[in-house]
Amino acid sequence: MSHAKANITVNVDVTNPGQFFACCGLLELADRLWPGADGWFEAIDKFVLWTEDRAASVELLCKNVIDSALTPLLPTDDLKQLDELNKRKSDLKQRKKSLSMIDEKERKRLNSKRIVSVFHLKSPFKLRVDWWLVENCDADHLKTWAGQQAITGLADAIKAALPVVSGNAIFEIEKVVRRQSNGEAVAPLSFDAGRVGTAQDFGYSPDKIGQAITCSVWVEFLTLIALQRFALKPDSNGFFTYRVWNEPLPASVAAIAVQGHLRQLTACAGRFRLAGRDSGNRYKAFQQANLTEWRTT
Repeated sequence: MSHAKANITVNVDVTNPGQFFACCGLLELADRLWPGADGWFEAIDKFVLWTEDRAASVELLCKNVIDSALTPLLPTDDLKQLDELNKRKSDLKQRKKSLSMIDEKERKRLNSKRIVSVFHLKSPFKLRVDWWLVENCDADHLKTWAGQQAITGLADAIKAALPVVSGNAIFEIEKVVRRQSNGEAVAPLSFDAGRVGTAQDFGYSPDKIGQAITCSVWVEFLTLIALQRFALKPDSNGFFTYRVWNEPLPASVAAIAVQGHLRQLTACAGRFRLAGRDSGNRYKAFQQANLTEWRTT
């Protein structure tokens, strides 16, 4: 297939692992929206997609993602009961009272189920996202959020902040992510190495004092999606290495190339680690990658 046939182009910084994986996420969703889609890195700063549907565009993909439903795999009745118990607990606390032991035990049980709940991205993508629970993804090393955070709620808040983008700068759009329930700002997942600083960088932890942080919302969301198929395991020193491919590949084959099993298609490789975002090392962030020289042949 000729590279000239690509009909979607996205600007990318390949040294930023978040942007690299976001491209993988674009390929994953494009393949589900336009079956048979291929993607590849045409240059160190350019990711392209080819689809049979020549009307395909970044704008159309954005609209389909925004319009698709993101639903937790926790039963609706459980969520409703948990919300009611949390509200009762809050109301009783204002009156210096507390839930009964039975109700508090049930609230904690339901909250534990909520924390580990996975989610579906519904039609037209029909994608289950649960990579942090899949053993062979080595999720404990890839998670950037704390153990008591419910990722489904965070994913829903990020998705709600996604804008429609018509050009090739989808990764340049920055917004504050807020919870739909109360409008409170939430800290980013910090997949985007180029935009979110750690507590060490700031000299303090912004989210702990209620300071809203902007982030590249499409990088955050697409990376969360991409890791379902493109997850990596770290080496013995805690480094992750991704391989950048420069030939048209479907998502299923590209995932193999990223892991380094198709060396003839590797244009360069990026090596990065996760940094702690707080003193307790509960929250992590992708760091910028060291990149090998781009190989054209």
